[in-house]
Parts: sequence; structure tokens; C-alpha cells
Amino acid sequence: MKFFKILIFILSLTAPFFSMAAGGIVMLKDSSPLNATEITADKDGNIYCFDGKQQFIVPKSFYSYIRLAKTDEIKLAEVNLNTGKYAEAERMFRDAAVKYEYLGWKAFCVSGLAKALLRQERGDAAVVELEKIIKDHIDDPDFTQWQYMEAFRLLSGIYLQKNLDEKAVAILEEMIDAEKSEYIVFAYNLLGDIALKQGRNDVAELNYLQAVIYGDKSIPARAEPVFKLAEMLKKRKDAAYKLYYEILKKDYPASDWVRKISEK
Repeated sequence: MKFFKILIFILSLTAPFFSMAAGGIVMLKDSSPLNATEITADKDGNIYCFDGKQQFIVPKSFYSYIRLAKTDEIKLAEVNLNTGKYAEAERMFRDAAVKYEYLGWKAFCVSGLAKALLRQERGDAAVVELEKIIKDHIDDPDFTQWQYMEAFRLLSGIYLQKNLDEKAVAILEEMIDAEKSEYIVFAYNLLGDIALKQGRNDVAELNYLQAVIYGDKSIPARAEPVFKLAEMLKKRKDAAYKLYYEILKKDYPASDWVRKISEK
């Protein structure tokens, strides 16, 4: 930590600020956190921090990631998206994706941009934006991974609508490695759907089972693979289907999937 702070301290502070946000944490490469009340970034990813007493420059090669609260600008872009001001939301998210690229909110802004484009029936443009972040390296899984998983969830859905199953599978396989179970459940469920469509029933069953195993009753989307797995087992006369119907009734009594059982 001492070496990093000394080198950071002696760097010139004459470089222009590119983007600005409130305080947060800059995690240095030696795993030491640098707390700052103000954080800015230039176009090259160099970070400028004020810790309440003095200013520091943190070159891009010196830090691993940044944790920053969601800014008012991003919140306003969300409001525009949710209130039907899609063109304005598109503009704000596009600007914010660049402005906060190094400040922890890049993937979130790209997702917002893609949603704004989709609401304007510009699906191809949304794909272009989402594909730009597929190969991004996630340095801080606890803080940023969910943003990428939301982007991947959106992109995989678009791929499936376009019958681009191979591309969808590649994205879904990335989601399987997520830290949060809800994304793993989502990915395995869709992988099961794709396998089923391709006539690979054994693979579909295994994927639905993985979705059930990796999730728990706190994840509403898990009800779907539980039902699908039960249906497949029932179709091939495996009595185990009853166990999954019971799981469905117990864990998701109000689910539409439970009502599908009663319709049979």
C-alpha cells in the first residue's frame, strides 16, 4: 500500500477530468482499498480521487476495480426509460456508458441503452451495443457481475427470438458461472429449452435438473424448470415426476405452473 500511495501522490494533477461522480472505493492492485469522497476518471481510465484532505491520481494499471454508488444521472436515465421517454433514455444511457466506463456502471448503462433501443423497435441496434461487452473482464464479481448477467439475459433472449441458438448457448454458458443463483437458473432453463427444441431430450432433462438444483424456493423463475422436468419424467413414465410436482406445489403454491398441473 505504501508504494502505491507514494507513487500516486507524486503524479501530476494537471490531466483533465473526463467524468465525475460521488465518493466510493478504488481497490488497488495490492488489494488495498483507497476510500475517496470524490472520484473522477479520464478517457483512458486513469482515476482522480479526493479523500477529504488531498488529491491522488491512480493510473489505470494500478487499480483492479471501483465501487461507486449509482449516480443521479443514471437514475434519471432509468426514470426516462420507465416513463416511456425512450429517445431521451437512449441518449442518456449512451453518454453514461462512456462516462462511467471505468467507474463500475458500464454494463448497467449498456443494458439500459439496449432496452431503450428495443422499446423503439431497434433490436438489431440493441444487439450491437450488447455484443460490445460480451468479452469484458469482470474484476469485481460482487459489485458488477449482476450488471453483466442482466445484459446477457437480455441478449440471450434476443438471440432466441432471432433463432440464433448457437449464439444464445454461448451467452447462457457464460451465465452458468454467475455468482447469483437466479442467473444460473435462468441459463439452465433456457439451455433446456434449446436442447428440447433440438430433440435432445436427455440433455434437456439434465439442464432442467441443474436449474432446480442450483436454485431454491426464493427464486420464482425456478418453478418453470421444476414443472418442465416433471412433465418430461411423466412422459417417459418415470414415477419421479410426482416428486417434482410436490416440490412445485410446496415451493410455489401461487405459481401459474401449479395451475398447469391441475389442468391435466
